[in-house]
Amino acid sequence: METWDIFMRIVLEVFKVLLLPSTLRSDDYKDPSYADDDGAQDEDDEDEDGPPPRIVSQGGKKTFWVGDTITLPCEVENRANAVIQWRKGPKTNLKPLFFDRVSQNSDPRVSLDEQFGLHIKDLQKNDADEYYCQLIGNEDTLVYTVEVLTKPKILRIYPAGSKTLKKGSPLTLMCEATGEPKPKISWTHKKKHSHVEESFSEETITIDKVSRKHSGDYTCIVNNGKGTDKLTTSITVEYEPEIEISSDIVHSGEGYESELTCVVHAHPGAKVTWFKNDQPLKESHHISQLKNGNSHSLRIAATKKSDFGNYKCVANNSIGTTSKVIALSGLPPTPVFESATIAEDERSPRLTWKVVSHSPIEQFELMYRKQEEDQWKTASPSVTSEGENVYMARHTLKNLEQGTYLAQIRAKNSYGWSSLSEVKSFSGDVIGEGGAMQSKLLEESNSAACNQGIRTYLVFMMSLFVGYLFS
Repeated sequence: METWDIFMRIVLEVFKVLLLPSTLRSDDYKDPSYADDDGAQDEDDEDEDGPPPRIVSQGGKKTFWVGDTITLPCEVENRANAVIQWRKGPKTNLKPLFFDRVSQNSDPRVSLDEQFGLHIKDLQKNDADEYYCQLIGNEDTLVYTVEVLTKPKILRIYPAGSKTLKKGSPLTLMCEATGEPKPKISWTHKKKHSHVEESFSEETITIDKVSRKHSGDYTCIVNNGKGTDKLTTSITVEYEPEIEISSDIVHSGEGYESELTCVVHAHPGAKVTWFKNDQPLKESHHISQLKNGNSHSLRIAATKKSDFGNYKCVANNSIGTTSKVIALSGLPPTPVFESATIAEDERSPRLTWKVVSHSPIEQFELMYRKQEEDQWKTASPSVTSEGENVYMARHTLKNLEQGTYLAQIRAKNSYGWSSLSEVKSFSGDVIGEGGAMQSKLLEESNSAACNQGIRTYLVFMMSLFVGYLFS
């Protein structure tokens, strides 16, 4: 660096001579650095030189975007005889850009303005560096640290474009991006035939075994606070048909329209066939097959007794075959519990169930027992019709002992008995001779016991307080 400074000082002296006006280089020119005969320096020449040049611009850190056009000012006071140099890079490896107005670089994007400001067009990432504006022969130096920000950009996504794989195969989704600051990577997944999106915060998604739910579009999203970029890849999973049914039994009645439905998911698409007694069904005026999206229905008009039985929905594609059995039945559905109330005698619990049957209900059978006992007792609740195909069972259980009881019920029509209902619990409490019996669901009984405990606690605390006052 010392050799460089000596060289630059020599160049400065040469430039001073070259820059001097021609009149001052004539024979009668007197160098102001020398004294007159009497040893005095010419005062007029001193005034003409003026104070030394100095840089008045302020440097520091500057942040720009790729593609920007920038100017780094280097304004100099008393610039008449000043020589300015621009250099770039770290102090240990400075590269010259301009010496005065002479370019020392081959980049056409870089130039000087009239005030010696450094002008850079179409800023690039590699322009991020330190820039020095220096007065030759003077220690005055201005330093700019230029930071170049870039909006995020996805370089590649894996798998690119789209990928098809078999059910049970592993899958890894990766996304590589660039940007300054470093962008954050996330994902969204939109399933096929769905508007719902799920989000993932992981940069890489790893799935050990794919299923049909993993099909769809995966979008990589990169964001660094300065911008966003997105890229999508499509995943297709091939799998054997999967069948969904809402129930394995459909209750109907003679003369009514019956409909059996199975929802089929498959890729490649599946062919669906309906069977009864292992024989494929053909469409007729009595039986029709309907398709709506992936929903396949078998519709039977004016159901006959001979139509009751088991039907099989069979779906087949190039991967495999799947089937589900749905029973069409004239039996009553399972009765549904409605309520537990107190009878008119204010002593006995009354239990109520409801069933919807296409054929009239002929009989109910109620089964009940004490919780700790094994033996069920039976009763025959009365049958009440309440509207089209709606039947109610209401029964009052008298003379129950204290304790918790369980009850369930079934219904019968001309085709037979329904399945037993869900077991319900209720309690009956005998409160002394001539007292009333209360019947309610076990949950309500527990709630009442909790309230009683709170009341007992409050009475106890009040007694302590009163005792304290009169002690």
